[in-house]
Amino acid sequence: MLGCMARPSLCRLPHTNFAIKVEMIGGEGMLGRLSCHKKMTMAQRSASTTSADVVISGGGMVGTAAASTIAKLAGMQKKKIILLESSACKEYKVPEVPSNRVAALSPATVALLERLGAWQIIKRVRAQPIKRMKVWESCSDAAISFGGGEQEGPLAHVVENDLTVSALTEVTQECGNVEVKYGARVKSYVIPDLQHSQQVPISPVVIELENGDRIESQLLVAADGAQSLVRKSLGRDKDMLAWQYHQMGLVASLQISSDEPNVTAWQRFLPSGPIALLPLGPTSSSLVWTVPKAELQSLLNMKDENFVEAMNLGLTSRSGEQGLALALTKGVQAVLGGGERPAPPTVTSVSQRAAFPLGFGHSPYYVGPRTALVGDSAHRVHPLAGQGANLGFGDVCELADQVQGMVLDGAGLGHRDYLKKYETARLQHNVPTMLGIDGLQKLYCTSLPPLVMARSLGLAITAASTPLRNMIQSHAAA
Repeated sequence: MLGCMARPSLCRLPHTNFAIKVEMIGGEGMLGRLSCHKKMTMAQRSASTTSADVVISGGGMVGTAAASTIAKLAGMQKKKIILLESSACKEYKVPEVPSNRVAALSPATVALLERLGAWQIIKRVRAQPIKRMKVWESCSDAAISFGGGEQEGPLAHVVENDLTVSALTEVTQECGNVEVKYGARVKSYVIPDLQHSQQVPISPVVIELENGDRIESQLLVAADGAQSLVRKSLGRDKDMLAWQYHQMGLVASLQISSDEPNVTAWQRFLPSGPIALLPLGPTSSSLVWTVPKAELQSLLNMKDENFVEAMNLGLTSRSGEQGLALALTKGVQAVLGGGERPAPPTVTSVSQRAAFPLGFGHSPYYVGPRTALVGDSAHRVHPLAGQGANLGFGDVCELADQVQGMVLDGAGLGHRDYLKKYETARLQHNVPTMLGIDGLQKLYCTSLPPLVMARSLGLAITAASTPLRNMIQSHAAA
């Protein structure tokens, strides 16, 4: 649930003359005043061919962050950057009830957004800090807590996805070197072939849009999601390691009742899948509940009061406890100390129930000729650790480091050596993190007594070890 983010690499590039020009978006109430006319839209007209230094395909959180981050790099102010957004430009209106699509943004993600000027916009609307995190096992009393120290900052901030995109879009639209093409649907990508290319330097990437326009680019950044057409065009789909879980993710917006401030993230591992509450406001939280596919429809069709009852039972029921695992946990806690059984808040009402499929996906290759994959186009993870968005923002940070190197070292945008450095750095971070998440999913989605005892023992020992807890917490914030 707590996002794990890549290092805040933009703070310590090896190039000492690196600088991000932070452009604050002045004035209150700026959200919702996005200018759809300042940037080019895909109106009906004759087809054209244009050139760009960098094209970012995909305008979600990660793609828009990539556009604004690269645009603000030293030496990029006179370069042309195009962001392709398939949807139409629309005004963002802050909903009275928080959206059910949220992300737990890690400290490194927040630091990136702050440097860009987006975090200042987000804070004016709403961003709920997670100061503590409590995780516990349903088959025993094994539990672990993170955060809560007086000198510690938030473990993460919970922000609605639409708000993050809107804030980043404002920042991007203030960058004079970025052109946003709304309604831009890509028909094909022509990636240069390194093995058969006789040109030095190699030819640019060619993007053909459905309206007939063509764009030639020195560097293509793919932020076009799990079904990435860029990845397919590179021929990387055949190398994908991917599978679907026999589970669905159920999300909703909740109202809760608690005697304590709502700054704690709660996650309980049930044999059917984890149930988590993320704080959204003083009395509102976001639900992320992993449920078996066979049970999803009944949960979606339940009356609100019955669904609330099912949630509260999922958070508190002791019906699934196993005697041996319970005794083992209590014995370890008696000797080593450790986590107490958490007392989560009571859910009082629910709205905006929705569901999405869960899967694992990873490309062993993040780059190709003049091309880099970021976010879901390169990797997809189970939401139990809340890592998806943060891993994507980490990709943006590392890629920006390497783009900065291309520019300052005079290597030229799209240089393969810098792209390979990006790929290596992100594989080293993402692969262990993703395998760890998948391992947790498989370990906890069972009630077999030997595995229940093993995981309860491991959780109890980790909870009692300050160095282990600090290591996990540091990795989540990095």
